[in-house]
Amino acid sequence: MKLKQVNSPLHRFIGIGSIEAEEFILDNLQLDIKKILIILFVFILPITSINMQRKWNIASDVLNSINYSLGLVQKGYIGFSNNISNTVGTYINLIKIKKHNVELTRKLVSAEALIANMSELTEENNRLRELLNFKEKSQMNLITASVIAYDLLIENNSTIRIDRGLEHGLETDGAVITSKGIAGYILKAYSTFSDVLLITDSRSSVDAVVQRTRARGIVQGNKTFCVLKYLNRSDDVQVGDLIVASGLDNIFPEGYPIGMVSKVSKKNYGITQEVEIKPYIDPLKLEEVFVVMN
Repeated sequence: MKLKQVNSPLHRFIGIGSIEAEEFILDNLQLDIKKILIILFVFILPITSINMQRKWNIASDVLNSINYSLGLVQKGYIGFSNNISNTVGTYINLIKIKKHNVELTRKLVSAEALIANMSELTEENNRLRELLNFKEKSQMNLITASVIAYDLLIENNSTIRIDRGLEHGLETDGAVITSKGIAGYILKAYSTFSDVLLITDSRSSVDAVVQRTRARGIVQGNKTFCVLKYLNRSDDVQVGDLIVASGLDNIFPEGYPIGMVSKVSKKNYGITQEVEIKPYIDPLKLEEVFVVMN
């Protein structure tokens, strides 16, 4: 009967003879002893050399060389350790600085938003104060309304929507003004809001006069500006003249400003002249308006 040979180290060790076992043990012990001796040599030699120098005042060149070499190794190790410590410390500081910068950036953004909000509130307060002063000084019966929507996409048409309607006493064709000049009139009044046709709309018309000469015409819109039509060729009108409402249309208060003449042109033929007007209102900047109730 044949036995199966096992190749594990333990079985090999058990199976070998006494001489081979002794050689195996000696080889392993020699390796361990070598490692132990090297470690002891590195750590004990400097101490031994120092003690020898103290006791017997030995100043051997060999010992000095060994001490010098070990000193260089120790110095290099300390320098390397310090570099690692400094690098780690710098990295940690950079992380703290980055975190601090993120926090400062967040605070800066919040501060800028707060400043912008305060500036907006200041502008709004100034507008409302101006409207209030105008309403108190005006002899007209006025109701304040806020612009809630714009419809300025259709060419030559300009309308806005305000937050006042039939429930507030508004009616179709009611005059809509600002503290600076005429804005337009109510095109359609609903229960809680109204649509306003601005004077810059091509469908609008306001009976007007040149304040300086009392020359009369009709102001119509042209999207970004207005024109004064039906002036006689001989009527005196110049750039810079103020155009005001005549009051004859029974919509706008007599003498209320519309705009200022920005261009006058007379053709070589015809009985009229072309006059462009820059209105006092900017359709894109309207936020609050007044509706004339009387």
